[in-house]
Amino acid sequence: MTLNPLIYPAANLICAIAAFAMTDRFVGEAAAVPVVWVAVALALSIGALQFVLARRAKTRLLYQLLSSSSAGISLIFFLMAMFCPIFLIEELSAARKLAVAGGGLALMAANAVYGIRQVRTAWAQSGDGSFDKHYNATTNQLDWDMAVRPLGIRHDLYVPGLPEAAQPLLAVALLVFMLVGAGITDIRPDAGIVIWAVPMFAISAFFVQVLAKQAVLIRRLVTFETRIGRPVAHQPKLGMYRRARKTKRKTRRK
Repeated sequence: MTLNPLIYPAANLICAIAAFAMTDRFVGEAAAVPVVWVAVALALSIGALQFVLARRAKTRLLYQLLSSSSAGISLIFFLMAMFCPIFLIEELSAARKLAVAGGGLALMAANAVYGIRQVRTAWAQSGDGSFDKHYNATTNQLDWDMAVRPLGIRHDLYVPGLPEAAQPLLAVALLVFMLVGAGITDIRPDAGIVIWAVPMFAISAFFVQVLAKQAVLIRRLVTFETRIGRPVAHQPKLGMYRRARKTKRKTRRK
């Protein structure tokens, strides 16, 4: 499935508007104006890259995967925009700002490393030969969904030291942080924005992990293309396998 190229710039401009709205709410319009210009510049830059990838997605599987993956960048951009005022609130000390930002960036880095290691381990166990098995030399197409299916890749937010069994509790905790942070912003904006930033950073880290995993798989695709001596063609039914499975599940439930 290939999205309309214009969707990406529009989505990124919405992120810029979110940055302006959040900054205006917590800091005021005077501080929000410079923020929105920076956000718009980022939105246009990211959107331009995504637009080019989306236009080329119908010519090559590599561009198709890069285009679909770039949506994650927009999601991270949106989440970053939702707590950018934290760096402009005067009531917050520089140490607290650095602590929040440092903790969030560390969590993102940990999830990126975790995602890369997970895919590499899965590939070493069951990935070798998967591309060759699902590649059609006649049509020059690779059944991407079936090729990566044996890897059994799952996406879960990784928090160092947190057992996997506690994942449901983590989701509840993030929801509580989000509600509490939003609820006390009128009373204690300095504390509210810090609490609000925790789930924003956590969700961003999750998408960073997803992008890191996809980057490893795309790198494998490039290696495969180098070996066969030509770029793999666009796959019209990319993602159809997952949708077919969901349809079957719904049918069985009925």
